[in-house]
Amino acid sequence: MTDQIARIRITLEDMKPAIWRRVELPATNSLKTLHLAIQACMLFENYHLFRFDIGDAAHMRISKLVERGITSFTYTYDFGDDWRHRIEIEEIIPEAAKAMFRTMLDLLEELNEKIGDLDKEIARRAREDAAVCAG
Repeated sequence: MTDQIARIRITLEDMKPAIWRRVELPATNSLKTLHLAIQACMLFENYHLFRFDIGDAAHMRISKLVERGITSFTYTYDFGDDWRHRIEIEEIIPEAAKAMFRTMLDLLEELNEKIGDLDKEIARRAREDAAVCAG
């Protein structure tokens, strides 16, 4: 399963309407990386404990889970608030799709850089406006 991509659906349980996200990660990634992806796409801040409820498979890579037939399990974040998520590995995308995945990541990186440049320009103009108003 090297160089393959796992398409994963993350659904916050017990919510109506459903709150869910879909991510695509290299199948060779660890569950720790999946945890970080969940944190990012659910807009959590990675301040609390978490666990994957999949028994002795909790330290495996995504590809190993799929090889063992484990494609659905629970992820719990913040044991006080008990945010439970249903994790479903929906599909393993073949190696041929990797180039498109890489292109999408490159485009997102370029977009983030442009947004960063735009933020800097807005801040610069706001400082100039503040100086004119104060002066």
